[in-house]
Amino acid sequence: MDTPIHKRKFHSFMSQAHINRKVADQLESWLTGKAGIPIWYDSHFHQSGTKLASEFGTILEQCRSVFILLSQQSVESGWVREEFDASQVQRAKYEDAFRIISIKVEECEVPAFLETTKLIDLSKNGFDLNAASELLLSLYPVDPALETGFDRDVYIDHSQNEVNIQDKNNFIKLFRPVLSSLKKQWRMPLHPQYFFYGTDLKDEHKERNKLVRRLIQRVSAMPCLMGEDIRQGHIQQEIAKRVVGASVMIADVSEENLNTCIEAGMAMGAKVPLHLLAGGARRKPPFMFRDQQIWHYDNEVELIGIVHNLVLPYRRHIY
Repeated sequence: MDTPIHKRKFHSFMSQAHINRKVADQLESWLTGKAGIPIWYDSHFHQSGTKLASEFGTILEQCRSVFILLSQQSVESGWVREEFDASQVQRAKYEDAFRIISIKVEECEVPAFLETTKLIDLSKNGFDLNAASELLLSLYPVDPALETGFDRDVYIDHSQNEVNIQDKNNFIKLFRPVLSSLKKQWRMPLHPQYFFYGTDLKDEHKERNKLVRRLIQRVSAMPCLMGEDIRQGHIQQEIAKRVVGASVMIADVSEENLNTCIEAGMAMGAKVPLHLLAGGARRKPPFMFRDQQIWHYDNEVELIGIVHNLVLPYRRHIY
Protein backbone atom coordinates (compact mmCIF):
# COMPACT_ATOMS: atom_id res chain seq x y z
CA MET A 1 0.00 0.00 0.00
CA ASP A 2 1.21 3.51 -0.84
CA THR A 3 2.24 5.75 2.02
CA PRO A 4 -0.38 8.51 2.54
CA ILE A 5 0.64 11.72 0.77
CA HIS A 6 1.18 13.82 3.91
CA LYS A 7 3.48 11.16 5.44
CA ARG A 8 5.82 10.77 2.47
CA LYS A 9 9.49 11.49 3.07
CA PHE A 10 10.12 13.53 -0.09
CA HIS A 11 8.07 16.55 -1.06
CA SER A 12 8.98 16.13 -4.71
CA PHE A 13 10.82 14.05 -7.28
CA MET A 14 13.12 15.64 -9.86
CA SER A 15 14.89 13.72 -12.58
CA GLN A 16 16.70 14.24 -15.89
CA ALA A 17 19.74 15.85 -14.27
CA HIS A 18 21.92 14.22 -16.96
CA ILE A 19 20.07 16.17 -19.69
CA ASN A 20 19.69 19.55 -17.97
CA ARG A 21 22.25 19.02 -15.23
CA LYS A 22 23.21 22.65 -14.55
CA VAL A 23 19.66 23.96 -14.19
CA ALA A 24 18.53 20.88 -12.27
CA ASP A 25 21.44 21.22 -9.82
CA GLN A 26 20.59 24.89 -9.20
CA LEU A 27 16.92 24.14 -8.61
CA GLU A 28 17.65 21.24 -6.28
CA SER A 29 20.17 23.31 -4.32
CA TRP A 30 17.67 26.14 -3.83
CA LEU A 31 14.75 23.86 -3.01
CA THR A 32 16.67 21.91 -0.37
CA GLY A 33 19.10 24.55 0.90
CA LYS A 34 16.91 27.67 0.98
CA ALA A 35 13.29 26.49 0.83
CA GLY A 36 13.82 23.45 3.07
CA ILE A 37 12.05 21.00 0.74
CA PRO A 38 13.25 17.37 0.70
CA ILE A 39 13.77 16.37 -2.95
CA TRP A 40 14.32 12.91 -4.45
CA TYR A 41 17.01 13.88 -6.96
CA ASP A 42 18.24 11.16 -9.27
CA SER A 43 21.85 12.38 -9.40
CA HIS A 44 22.09 11.69 -5.66
CA PHE A 45 20.73 8.15 -5.93
CA HIS A 46 21.61 6.74 -9.33
CA GLN A 47 24.31 6.96 -11.96
CA SER A 48 22.23 5.18 -14.59
CA GLY A 49 18.97 6.44 -16.08
CA THR A 50 18.07 2.86 -17.04
CA LYS A 51 18.06 1.70 -13.44
CA LEU A 52 15.98 4.73 -12.46
CA ALA A 53 13.35 4.01 -15.12
CA SER A 54 12.77 0.50 -13.77
CA GLU A 55 12.18 1.87 -10.25
CA PHE A 56 10.30 5.05 -11.11
CA GLY A 57 6.85 3.91 -9.94
CA THR A 58 8.22 2.82 -6.56
CA ILE A 59 10.15 6.07 -6.17
CA LEU A 60 7.01 8.16 -6.75
CA GLU A 61 5.29 6.32 -3.92
CA GLN A 62 7.77 8.10 -1.61
CA CYS A 63 7.04 11.57 -3.05
CA ARG A 64 4.20 14.09 -2.80
CA SER A 65 4.75 15.65 -6.22
CA VAL A 66 6.95 15.50 -9.30
CA PHE A 67 8.91 18.16 -11.21
CA ILE A 68 9.17 17.40 -14.93
CA LEU A 69 11.96 19.41 -16.57
CA LEU A 70 11.23 20.41 -20.15
CA SER A 71 13.89 21.11 -22.76
CA GLN A 72 14.15 20.28 -26.43
CA GLN A 73 16.28 17.24 -25.64
CA SER A 74 14.20 15.92 -22.74
CA VAL A 75 10.96 16.18 -24.74
CA GLU A 76 12.46 14.44 -27.80
CA SER A 77 13.98 11.66 -25.67
CA GLY A 78 10.55 10.35 -24.66
CA TRP A 79 11.46 10.37 -20.96
CA VAL A 80 9.07 13.27 -20.27
CA ARG A 81 6.19 11.08 -21.45
CA GLU A 82 7.37 8.19 -19.25
CA GLU A 83 7.58 10.49 -16.21
CA PHE A 84 4.12 11.88 -16.87
CA ASP A 85 2.48 8.47 -17.36
CA ALA A 86 4.00 7.15 -14.12
CA SER A 87 2.92 10.31 -12.29
CA GLN A 88 -0.62 9.95 -13.59
CA VAL A 89 -0.91 6.67 -11.65
CA GLN A 90 -0.35 8.60 -8.43
CA ARG A 91 -2.64 11.46 -9.43
CA ALA A 92 -5.42 8.99 -10.28
CA LYS A 93 -5.17 7.61 -6.73
CA TYR A 94 -4.83 10.88 -4.87
CA GLU A 95 -6.32 13.44 -7.28
CA ASP A 96 -4.94 16.95 -6.70
CA ALA A 97 -3.18 15.87 -3.50
CA PHE A 98 -0.40 14.53 -5.77
CA ARG A 99 0.87 17.40 -7.88
CA ILE A 100 2.58 17.35 -11.28
CA ILE A 101 4.60 20.49 -12.07
CA SER A 102 6.26 21.07 -15.44
CA ILE A 103 9.32 23.33 -15.51
CA LYS A 104 10.30 24.73 -18.90
CA VAL A 105 14.05 25.32 -18.62
CA GLU A 106 14.60 26.39 -22.24
CA GLU A 107 12.54 27.30 -25.28
CA CYS A 108 10.78 24.17 -26.52
CA GLU A 109 7.37 22.87 -27.49
CA VAL A 110 5.30 21.81 -24.49
CA PRO A 111 3.69 18.41 -25.16
CA ALA A 112 -0.11 18.48 -25.34
CA PHE A 113 -0.42 15.81 -22.62
CA LEU A 114 1.08 18.27 -20.11
CA GLU A 115 -1.75 20.79 -20.52
CA THR A 116 -3.33 19.55 -17.28
CA THR A 117 -0.18 20.29 -15.27
CA LYS A 118 1.10 23.49 -13.72
CA LEU A 119 3.74 25.06 -15.98
CA ILE A 120 6.63 27.15 -14.64
CA ASP A 121 8.44 28.91 -17.50
CA LEU A 122 12.13 29.69 -16.90
CA SER A 123 12.97 30.06 -20.60
CA LYS A 124 12.41 33.84 -20.78
CA ASN A 125 13.29 35.43 -17.43
CA GLY A 126 15.15 32.62 -15.73
CA PHE A 127 14.60 31.71 -12.09
CA ASP A 128 13.38 35.08 -10.80
CA LEU A 129 11.10 36.02 -7.90
CA ASN A 130 7.90 35.27 -9.80
CA ALA A 131 9.14 31.86 -10.97
CA ALA A 132 10.39 30.93 -7.49
CA SER A 133 7.13 31.90 -5.81
CA GLU A 134 5.02 30.12 -8.44
CA LEU A 135 7.12 26.99 -8.01
CA LEU A 136 6.55 26.93 -4.25
CA LEU A 137 2.87 27.88 -4.51
CA SER A 138 2.29 25.04 -6.97
CA LEU A 139 3.15 22.49 -4.26
CA TYR A 140 0.05 23.36 -2.20
CA PRO A 141 -3.68 23.31 -2.90
CA VAL A 142 -5.42 26.64 -3.38
CA ASP A 143 -7.71 27.71 -0.53
CA PRO A 144 -10.17 30.23 -2.05
CA ALA A 145 -11.17 31.45 1.40
CA LEU A 146 -7.62 32.51 2.22
CA GLU A 147 -7.02 33.94 -1.26
CA THR A 148 -10.08 36.18 -0.88
CA GLY A 149 -9.54 36.97 2.79
CA PHE A 150 -12.56 34.98 4.00
CA ASP A 151 -11.18 32.13 6.09
CA ARG A 152 -13.38 29.65 7.92
CA ASP A 153 -12.13 26.26 9.12
CA VAL A 154 -14.15 23.06 9.20
CA TYR A 155 -12.22 19.90 10.06
CA ILE A 156 -13.48 16.50 8.90
CA ASP A 157 -11.65 13.71 10.70
CA HIS A 158 -11.31 10.25 9.23
CA SER A 159 -8.86 7.39 9.00
CA GLN A 160 -6.77 7.32 5.81
CA ASN A 161 -7.08 3.53 5.79
CA GLU A 162 -10.85 3.44 6.21
CA VAL A 163 -12.02 6.09 3.77
CA ASN A 164 -11.08 6.11 0.09
CA ILE A 165 -11.18 9.15 -2.17
CA GLN A 166 -14.60 8.35 -3.68
CA ASP A 167 -16.20 7.80 -0.26
CA LYS A 168 -14.71 11.05 1.02
CA ASN A 169 -15.98 13.03 -1.98
CA ASN A 170 -19.49 11.60 -1.58
CA PHE A 171 -19.44 12.46 2.12
CA ILE A 172 -18.41 16.04 1.41
CA LYS A 173 -21.25 16.42 -1.13
CA LEU A 174 -23.75 15.24 1.46
CA PHE A 175 -22.20 17.52 4.07
CA ARG A 176 -22.35 20.72 1.96
CA PRO A 177 -25.83 21.82 3.19
CA VAL A 178 -24.55 21.55 6.76
CA LEU A 179 -21.47 23.61 5.84
CA SER A 180 -23.72 26.28 4.32
CA SER A 181 -25.72 26.47 7.53
CA LEU A 182 -22.57 26.64 9.67
CA LYS A 183 -21.22 29.46 7.50
CA LYS A 184 -24.28 31.61 8.31
CA GLN A 185 -23.93 30.92 12.03
CA TRP A 186 -20.17 31.50 12.14
CA ARG A 187 -18.73 33.66 14.91
CA MET A 188 -15.06 34.63 15.00
CA PRO A 189 -13.06 32.65 17.63
CA LEU A 190 -11.65 34.53 20.60
CA HIS A 191 -8.09 33.65 19.58
CA PRO A 192 -7.90 33.21 15.79
CA GLN A 193 -4.66 31.83 14.40
CA TYR A 194 -2.72 33.97 11.94
CA PHE A 195 0.75 35.09 10.89
CA PHE A 196 1.88 38.69 11.11
CA TYR A 197 4.42 39.79 8.50
CA GLY A 198 6.35 42.93 9.46
CA THR A 199 8.23 44.66 6.65
CA ASP A 200 8.69 48.05 5.03
CA LEU A 201 5.82 49.15 2.81
CA LYS A 202 7.83 50.89 0.10
CA ASP A 203 6.25 50.98 -3.34
CA GLU A 204 9.28 49.21 -4.81
CA HIS A 205 8.59 46.20 -2.56
CA LYS A 206 4.82 46.12 -3.05
CA GLU A 207 4.80 43.16 -5.46
CA ARG A 208 7.38 41.27 -3.40
CA ASN A 209 5.35 41.76 -0.21
CA LYS A 210 2.24 40.53 -2.00
CA LEU A 211 4.02 37.32 -3.06
CA VAL A 212 5.49 36.74 0.41
CA ARG A 213 2.08 37.14 2.04
CA ARG A 214 0.48 34.81 -0.49
CA LEU A 215 3.16 32.18 0.11
CA ILE A 216 2.79 32.39 3.90
CA GLN A 217 -0.96 31.86 3.60
CA ARG A 218 -0.72 29.02 1.07
CA VAL A 219 1.95 27.11 3.04
CA SER A 220 0.62 27.65 6.56
CA ALA A 221 -3.10 27.58 5.65
CA MET A 222 -3.47 30.55 8.00
CA PRO A 223 -4.25 34.20 7.22
CA CYS A 224 -1.28 36.57 7.09
CA LEU A 225 -1.78 40.11 8.35
CA MET A 226 0.38 43.16 7.64
CA GLY A 227 0.43 46.71 8.92
CA GLU A 228 -1.14 47.97 5.69
CA ASP A 229 -4.31 46.01 6.52
CA ILE A 230 -5.10 48.32 9.45
CA ARG A 231 -7.22 51.22 8.22
CA GLN A 232 -9.52 51.99 11.15
CA GLY A 233 -9.13 53.16 14.73
CA HIS A 234 -5.81 54.21 16.26
CA ILE A 235 -3.48 52.63 13.69
CA GLN A 236 -0.46 52.03 15.94
CA GLN A 237 -2.55 50.58 18.74
CA GLU A 238 -4.41 48.32 16.32
CA ILE A 239 -1.15 47.08 14.81
CA ALA A 240 0.22 46.37 18.29
CA LYS A 241 -2.93 44.39 19.11
CA ARG A 242 -2.53 42.29 15.96
CA VAL A 243 1.17 41.66 16.63
CA VAL A 244 0.76 40.43 20.21
CA GLY A 245 -2.23 38.29 19.19
CA ALA A 246 -0.43 36.57 16.32
CA SER A 247 0.43 32.88 16.33
CA VAL A 248 3.75 33.61 14.60
CA MET A 249 5.53 36.75 13.41
CA ILE A 250 8.03 37.07 10.57
CA ALA A 251 9.83 40.41 10.59
CA ASP A 252 12.14 41.78 7.91
CA VAL A 253 14.52 44.10 9.74
CA SER A 254 16.59 45.04 6.70
CA GLU A 255 18.13 48.50 7.10
CA GLU A 256 16.78 48.38 10.67
CA ASN A 257 13.40 49.70 9.60
CA LEU A 258 12.12 51.39 12.78
CA ASN A 259 8.47 50.38 12.54
CA THR A 260 9.31 46.74 11.87
CA CYS A 261 11.86 46.65 14.71
CA ILE A 262 9.24 48.04 17.11
CA GLU A 263 6.70 45.46 15.98
CA ALA A 264 9.26 42.64 16.36
CA GLY A 265 10.08 43.93 19.86
CA MET A 266 6.39 43.74 20.76
CA ALA A 267 6.26 40.14 19.55
CA MET A 268 9.29 39.26 21.68
CA GLY A 269 7.71 40.86 24.74
CA ALA A 270 4.47 38.95 24.16
CA LYS A 271 6.43 35.68 23.62
CA VAL A 272 5.05 35.31 20.09
CA PRO A 273 7.30 32.97 18.04
CA LEU A 274 9.48 35.39 16.06
CA HIS A 275 11.60 34.86 12.95
CA LEU A 276 13.84 37.67 11.73
CA LEU A 277 14.95 38.33 8.15
CA ALA A 278 17.51 40.81 6.83
CA GLY A 279 18.63 41.56 3.30
CA GLY A 280 21.87 43.05 2.02
CA ALA A 281 25.30 43.08 3.64
CA ARG A 282 25.71 41.26 6.96
CA ARG A 283 25.96 43.56 9.93
CA LYS A 284 25.29 43.51 13.65
CA PRO A 285 21.55 43.37 14.41
CA PRO A 286 19.84 46.00 16.58
CA PHE A 287 20.74 45.57 20.25
CA MET A 288 17.42 44.01 21.28
CA PHE A 289 17.88 41.23 18.70
CA ARG A 290 21.49 40.29 19.49
CA ASP A 291 20.40 36.93 20.93
CA GLN A 292 18.06 36.15 18.00
CA GLN A 293 18.91 34.22 14.86
CA ILE A 294 18.60 36.38 11.75
CA TRP A 295 18.08 34.76 8.36
CA HIS A 296 20.05 36.74 5.79
CA TYR A 297 19.17 36.87 2.10
CA ASP A 298 21.09 38.36 -0.81
CA ASN A 299 18.22 38.60 -3.28
CA GLU A 300 14.45 38.15 -3.56
CA VAL A 301 14.69 34.53 -4.72
CA GLU A 302 16.60 33.66 -1.53
CA LEU A 303 14.02 35.60 0.50
CA ILE A 304 11.03 33.68 -0.85
CA GLY A 305 12.85 30.37 -0.25
CA ILE A 306 13.74 31.25 3.34
CA VAL A 307 10.17 32.34 4.07
CA HIS A 308 8.91 28.96 2.88
CA ASN A 309 11.47 27.20 5.09
CA LEU A 310 10.35 29.18 8.14
CA VAL A 311 6.61 28.79 7.57
CA LEU A 312 6.43 25.08 6.65
CA PRO A 313 6.74 23.75 10.25
CA TYR A 314 3.60 25.72 11.16
CA ARG A 315 1.40 24.24 8.44
CA ARG A 316 -1.83 23.20 10.18
CA HIS A 317 -3.87 21.44 7.46
CA ILE A 318 -3.06 17.88 6.43
CA TYR A 319 -4.36 16.65 3.10
